[in-house]
Amino acid sequence: MDNWSALFDGQTRYGLDINDSTVKADVLRFRGREALSEPFNWDIEFTSLEAHIPPEQVLMKYASFRMRSGKNVHGMVTRLEWLSTSRDQSHYRLTLSSRLTLLGYTRQCAVYQNQSVPEVVEQVLRKHGLEGPDFEFRLERTYPARELITQWQETDLQFIQRILSEVGIYWRTMMDDVRGLDTYILADSQLNYQFDVQLPYSEPSGLFDGAAESVWDVRTWHNIATGTVATRNYNYRTATTPIPSQIADKLRGQKFNSFDDFRETIWNEIGRHPELTKDFTTVNKDRIEDGLAPWVPKEGQYIGPNAIVKKFAIHHVVPIKDGGGVYDMDNLRIVTPKLHDEIHYRR
Repeated sequence: MDNWSALFDGQTRYGLDINDSTVKADVLRFRGREALSEPFNWDIEFTSLEAHIPPEQVLMKYASFRMRSGKNVHGMVTRLEWLSTSRDQSHYRLTLSSRLTLLGYTRQCAVYQNQSVPEVVEQVLRKHGLEGPDFEFRLERTYPARELITQWQETDLQFIQRILSEVGIYWRTMMDDVRGLDTYILADSQLNYQFDVQLPYSEPSGLFDGAAESVWDVRTWHNIATGTVATRNYNYRTATTPIPSQIADKLRGQKFNSFDDFRETIWNEIGRHPELTKDFTTVNKDRIEDGLAPWVPKEGQYIGPNAIVKKFAIHHVVPIKDGGGVYDMDNLRIVTPKLHDEIHYRR
């Protein structure tokens, strides 16, 4: 231990080490924000004997912020700010950020074909230099390949946040103290939560707190929230065809080895939503409840003025390439009754 470290160790409970830099930082105060599915940021104020720290000595360098409580934060310096200079020392502030913060500086348009959401996210992360030990998928569900995933004028960070949230995958940050790097766990279930974490509640009193982490303040509030969400999606081959998202979202991820089982499940589910079946005839409502597709008559066949289906008709499902005769929601094709009739009888 050098003289600086010995002096430093005796004066403060916090240490800031910047890799490949000559800067010696004495931490004054700090504020950090950490959240699920967001890059963390820690603003750290420090003093240094150097009156003019060159930005290249700090920016884009890995750094570790260490606390005697045992918590360590490893990240990359993304901002350096000079605050003041006295006769003895200079006052600075830097921002220690997650490596994923850098994804917010790359904006592009891209198309990914025949890949699942986890595969696309992994491709984006590796493009930014993250390797196998840097992130891990802990997924309980399976995610089928999508024919098309589009990134349009989004940063890479916005893009992966969007597509992960669509399928219910979150990430949390872990610290690798051996390598001095931040790593990421991507998960989709409560099995990967951290349970039984406890912190004491202790309001500031001006007395010595024993250097223990504690909660100082608690607030509660209540807001109104959206009760249900219904969106419209479409198959790019039949762009005007609406797909009921409440059906697709509920059945997405389930796989069926028989088209008959798949068809029965989809129509049973549609039959449970009155807003989707209100324009069907009584005959077709009965068919849907039995798991059968609403019937579309052949051209010229008269069965009554109200017999034509007004909403959705299921046609064919494209098998997943590597799955054989497996069907899932992302390969489902729902067409209008008119197009359904044309496909069957006018080919």
